[in-house]
Amino acid sequence: MKEKILTIGFSTILSVGIISSLAFRSSNETGSFVDNEEVPIGTIVAWSGDPAFLPANWKVCDGLTMAKDQFPELYRVIADNWTPDQGVNKDLFKIPDLRGLFLRGVSGTRNDEFIDPEKDGRIVLGNSESNEVGSIQRQSTRLPTTNFTGRTSPSGKHTHNLPGHGGGKGVEHGVGSSNNVTFGDYVHSTSNIQLTANDHNHTLIVNEGGDIETRPINAYIHWIVKVK
Repeated sequence: MKEKILTIGFSTILSVGIISSLAFRSSNETGSFVDNEEVPIGTIVAWSGDPAFLPANWKVCDGLTMAKDQFPELYRVIADNWTPDQGVNKDLFKIPDLRGLFLRGVSGTRNDEFIDPEKDGRIVLGNSESNEVGSIQRQSTRLPTTNFTGRTSPSGKHTHNLPGHGGGKGVEHGVGSSNNVTFGDYVHSTSNIQLTANDHNHTLIVNEGGDIETRPINAYIHWIVKVK
């Protein structure tokens, strides 16, 4: 497909493939957004400009509450999948709130190395299932595939005192009754005293550090959805 430069909402992008089907009008000046019925209602795309320049039939995905009777086709598509409080007001529903979120394809019945391993534990926002559109996941960090190696802080050469094992002090048994004798001062000497312990563990405390979340390199855009 031939590439072409399109100017959209004061932002210039390189358009190929499906993006060109959104029917942005090509112009040397500020571009305009042309309505195209071939773009399905409920379609979500990235918008690189100011939301103030969006046409009326597109909305930023910010969880806006909509009236079902004013957007019947949109509700038919997304239903209450993104409405956490569905049932509170049966005349209203919400569009997706994708602020601060990356998007991920539904795992569905996929069963290979690219499956979402926690697809059944995703958080359901509205009237959907965890392995369906509308669910989200909290941040997580994968377990390492190799062992970590390290060392504790060194404390230098030192000894441990063993109470009750001192020596070198004389002990006198005084003269008693008959058949008792007095022993002179004597010393008990010990050497190579060792403290033996059974199998046990040492706790290694790791101080807090690092960043607040695990994330790839990224850039901000607005996710927008076609509502009419």
